[in-house]
Amino acid sequence: MYSIGQFALILKLSTRTLRHYDDIGLIKPSYTDPNTNYRFYEKKQISDARQIVRLKDSGLQLEEIKKLIDKKSDAEASEILKYRLEKLDEEIKNLNRMKENLKILLDSNIQSDYKGAKYSVETVVVDDVFTINKKLKIDLKFIGSEVGNLYSQINKLGLRVIGGHIVTYENIEIDSDNSEIQLSLPVEKIKEVKAPYSCIEGGKYLRVRVDSVSEKGEAHAAILDLAANNSIKLRDKPMEIYNIENGSFKVNVLYAIEE
Repeated sequence: MYSIGQFALILKLSTRTLRHYDDIGLIKPSYTDPNTNYRFYEKKQISDARQIVRLKDSGLQLEEIKKLIDKKSDAEASEILKYRLEKLDEEIKNLNRMKENLKILLDSNIQSDYKGAKYSVETVVVDDVFTINKKLKIDLKFIGSEVGNLYSQINKLGLRVIGGHIVTYENIEIDSDNSEIQLSLPVEKIKEVKAPYSCIEGGKYLRVRVDSVSEKGEAHAAILDLAANNSIKLRDKPMEIYNIENGSFKVNVLYAIEE
């Protein structure tokens, strides 16, 4: 048998970690001396302990590892691992986004994004647009899959998409982690096709066009500042229209003018 210190040395863990694993029932000593409370482990426990270390190094939480060890079926174990893979994919996307932001800052004058940036605000007249849409409450980072689902729905209806997807904020108090939006795709309306058409009302809008998704916040600010400085009353449901050009999204930010 191994003392807790010897067992920790074999596993490259601390004795504190092994005591914690004992407390939560993750891996318990084979024998605990009733007089000294010293913990002892058997050789056969090394493989189980190494599996725990491997799972921990793979990003699983201790609660998840315990569920895996106590699993009642292979299906239950698969669900736990699939869930962790999904969370890792989300983390990787966030890390890649941070990496790209740092690259942009390195490739440009860091101050230029924050001082003196100028965005041209245009007054435009927009025609009515027929769309197929869906209302969502969603973290905007994950909107891509919903756009794909909407494309599939439109294809099944036999309709033709005639522009980029449109995000309309239903609640002006925008919470990017849980936004209430209407996601729309503009379509060519066909009288013979019975479809759940909606219409985005045309009229006079203030618009800013930006070359990347990262700039859309500044576009909103430019429109709101211009409207405030010129006593222009805006409707409270701004829109963002996304189009792909040369492999990247270009964004039109629009606010309807209240007339």
